[in-house]
Amino acid sequence: MANNLQLVKSEIGISEQLETRYRKWLDNDVLWADFTQFIHGDLYAGHVLASKDGAVSGVIDWSTAHIDDPAIDFAGHVTLFGEESLKTLIIEYEKLGGKVWNKLYEQTLERAAASPLMYGLFALETQNESLIVGAKAQLGVI
Repeated sequence: MANNLQLVKSEIGISEQLETRYRKWLDNDVLWADFTQFIHGDLYAGHVLASKDGAVSGVIDWSTAHIDDPAIDFAGHVTLFGEESLKTLIIEYEKLGGKVWNKLYEQTLERAAASPLMYGLFALETQNESLIVGAKAQLGVI
């Protein structure tokens, strides 16, 4: 992740405020799980299928699935539904057998806050100029 931060900073730029927050997060070992697991990697509402009654019936587009920090898959939830809903989700996830750690909530908040960084990385990978401009805006450099 530190390499991603450096790449995005050198190619796109990052506001001082965001860079400070990201570096503080990356250096805070307490937030990070001592395990990794299989994650979707791009879990957001557009990839979740629901039945007519609103029950989740499937998850699509597993092209970014990999072994990584479980908080990645929770970050989209907090962005859409808020912090109280995230707390409930983590409780229910654990009840259903999901592996958690005592800082999953805080780590998820930082993962969500790092979404502009990840968007910047995606913009660089695609070399799409309009995405790069959008990343610059999210990263506070324009």
